[in-house]
Amino acid sequence: MAATEKNKNDIQKFWNVKSIIIPEVGMNEVEFQKTNKRDKLEPLKIIWSGQHTGGKALNILLKSLVLLPDNVNWELHILGDGHMTKKWKHLSKKLKINANCKWYGWVEKNTATEVMKSAHVLCITSVKDLTSTVTLEGLSYGLPIISIDHCGFSNVINSTCGIKIPIRFPNELHHLFSNAIKNMYFDENLRRKLCKGAYLRAQSFTWYKKGEKINNIYLSLFKNKHIEK
Repeated sequence: MAATEKNKNDIQKFWNVKSIIIPEVGMNEVEFQKTNKRDKLEPLKIIWSGQHTGGKALNILLKSLVLLPDNVNWELHILGDGHMTKKWKHLSKKLKINANCKWYGWVEKNTATEVMKSAHVLCITSVKDLTSTVTLEGLSYGLPIISIDHCGFSNVINSTCGIKIPIRFPNELHHLFSNAIKNMYFDENLRRKLCKGAYLRAQSFTWYKKGEKINNIYLSLFKNKHIEK
């Protein structure tokens, strides 16, 4: 079993063994969440959540937001804390977008949940990760996800629930991220469609579903062993 596509490729490369991708994170049964409808005059509420470390790369999102046109009204709600917080706050001020940013720090689970439920889109900028729990949390709250197309996000996020940004060049990455956010702002029908898709996608990653996949692997191995005997 491999957590990501890269893990799968490495297993094949080093041990010449095929594997099945099962993300390392899971969740309880998903309850339907009423998605937020955004009025045209209402700002697009963007959520970012995680430890403030270099690998989580919030700076990518900050540099993308500054590229948005003036007619895009947005707010960035930032959960979490860490050794990069001071540097990222300084960057947001340098980019002159800090007035649109709300820094929560570490908060109680209930508070974090309410912040996420009130948002319109979740952005994930991790450059070094597996899948991260917040990915499934966001989907379960009916949040479309914009993320970089790598790590575990490649296997969880698809066109029904979000937008994946290809990795090529840093400057291009910022522009593509910015364009994805702009599309979410101007096309509410698209965003609402992805909201519904996010909820449906989340149901594929419950612990029950993961248990079924693992059980099928063992049943297959047992069957093959029995045939060999």
